Amino acid sequence: MKTIGPAAIVSEIRDESGKVRTVCNFSTLQIDPRIASALRDAFDHVFGHNSVETRRQAWRCIRKFSLCIRKCNQHQSVPFSKDILRVFRDWLVEQNLKGATSQSHFNAVKSIVLWLSRNVTGIVSTDLIENVPSFPRDDLTKSVFLDEEIIKKILAAAYKEINEVSIRIEFGRRLLRGEYIDAREQELADLLTELLSLDVNRLFPTQQLILRTGRNLIARVQNAGGIRNLSKTLYLGPNDIFLFYLVIVVQCSGNPMAILSLKRDCLRFHPLRSDREFVVWSKPRAKREQKADFSNSRPHSAPNVIRSLLAQTEELVPFAVQADRKMLFLAYTNQGVRVPCFQLFHMMLAAFIERNNLPNFDFKQLRKSGGLLHHQAGGNILFAKERLGHVSTSTTRRYTEQNLFREQNDRLILKFQGEFVRTALQDTQIGDGEDGPADLCRKIAASIGPDRILLNTPVRSINVGDGHVDVEAKSTYGRYRAVLCAVPPPAVRKIQFSPPRSTSRERLLQALPMGRVIKIQVVYQRPYWRERGFSGQVMSNSYPLSYTIDNSPADGQRGVLAAFVCTSKAKQFMDARTDRRAIVAAAINQMFGCNFPAPEEVLVEDWAANEWIGGSYGAYFPPGVMTRMGELLREQEPPIYWCGAEYGQAHPCQIEGALDSGLRSARSIAAALAQG
Repeated sequence: MKTIGPAAIVSEIRDESGKVRTVCNFSTLQIDPRIASALRDAFDHVFGHNSVETRRQAWRCIRKFSLCIRKCNQHQSVPFSKDILRVFRDWLVEQNLKGATSQSHFNAVKSIVLWLSRNVTGIVSTDLIENVPSFPRDDLTKSVFLDEEIIKKILAAAYKEINEVSIRIEFGRRLLRGEYIDAREQELADLLTELLSLDVNRLFPTQQLILRTGRNLIARVQNAGGIRNLSKTLYLGPNDIFLFYLVIVVQCSGNPMAILSLKRDCLRFHPLRSDREFVVWSKPRAKREQKADFSNSRPHSAPNVIRSLLAQTEELVPFAVQADRKMLFLAYTNQGVRVPCFQLFHMMLAAFIERNNLPNFDFKQLRKSGGLLHHQAGGNILFAKERLGHVSTSTTRRYTEQNLFREQNDRLILKFQGEFVRTALQDTQIGDGEDGPADLCRKIAASIGPDRILLNTPVRSINVGDGHVDVEAKSTYGRYRAVLCAVPPPAVRKIQFSPPRSTSRERLLQALPMGRVIKIQVVYQRPYWRERGFSGQVMSNSYPLSYTIDNSPADGQRGVLAAFVCTSKAKQFMDARTDRRAIVAAAINQMFGCNFPAPEEVLVEDWAANEWIGGSYGAYFPPGVMTRMGELLREQEPPIYWCGAEYGQAHPCQIEGALDSGLRSARSIAAALAQG
């Protein structure tokens, strides 16, 4: 902490080496000195341990808070009103900022105000209202995402400008090597050499030093474009560094703030492939290392862009403060060699967009768009999760625009539902080969080919080898590149896996018992209930039937009621020693309040009796299972992939959920096979 003049109240933001990076002068906020001093103390205590950039952001938030209290005339007296937080929130609303930006500003100021309420008397009202509504968060699924074509345009523009920068720097270095081609270049080379010799302790002489040398040198410098233009011939400035930063953010899809902290030793060799390299950085909030891998054979891949940047900034390193010498994004400025601040890059991005006629975007959109494009290309959210460095796919889903995939999946599901309807509108008399969804399954099987489908051949073991999967079934064996496991979760436990399933997967399977529903098709000579004006749909909590629906063919030649026996009633029904046909007929008559003629046929399907199904309609989730282990339903374990009704992100445990799951798994397998 330092005082500038008798009335100055300041706080210094220092880097790891102790160098002052920003001076926060609270005396310039035009507020009561008591408030300024209290805000300074709170700022030091609340944000003093944070990074330089975070403290700079907090300082900007405090300046906005000072504007707010000046507007509402609370800047010259204490304590603040008890609703000061709500006042600041309302003021932020008037600024028309994005929801996330407003919330970030509010959170910083709220931390300051709460610290004051606990530690400084007389500044904040003792009955401070802390419960203030949050700002509506910007819906990431409705954000404007940058498609692949726009990303390519951004990179092409940045590559072009980087190439121009590299040509400029190489030109200056060529002159210093004495490699000039004409008198004009020789004159410029002599001027650069003379300027560099004026002060060996600096990269380039200051304007004041040049003025002291005499009129001749001043005139030559002015004729050559000025001191700033000459320094650009030899060293990368903030605008040049921005271009390299932009390319690396786009390619890595990393957190923009974390990428700015990349170190000069950020490149790592791939342990298995000599043609690939990792770019590695740390994200302090995640408390772990993050990385992205790239081909090193492409001239503009991130590793090669970083190598170019390292070569062009090597001369700057000795002149940077100790803490910055390990940083990648070093720039030559009037104040010396330093890492440009994030806010400066924001302004440079706006200029870059304008001069290249690009659609408006910000750094955060680059990260979101990178996640979405990886999700699309890989067909699986795990590709995006890995690229974005997330621990959980639930975080990744906020970046990958679920609505986009949901719309695609819904269109395909709607197509299949249309097939169901068209099939149902055909002659669907029981036993004639046209029985609704089952007929659709037969059509799909026919398109695959009967010789490629093995019925009554349960799989006994799945063994994962080096680049292949061996599947052993009853009386057969096969070796494949990938396996799609589409059986109910409890049935998976009947298959032996080598290596064994993960502990978390095993716990999930153990926690998912199958439901118990018995489906009964009750066939009458005709749909008698229609003659009484009934729809055929009834729900009941009486034994044995839970509900019925009309499943008759469209022509009404025969009447079919689909009836269901659920949960504990199912066991009681199957254990009954009396005639089940009579029990069902009596129950239907009671539910409709009619005395229908006896049914011609009663067909009972108990899926619990099938060892490879074990129940119906699907596995159910006891309390706590979905919240604790539900993420595993979305995760694949290549070369083994999981799908089924239980794995659907939409309509789980229904046929739409099975289709949704199947589509996502098929995309994942196709992407994996395409990559070899």
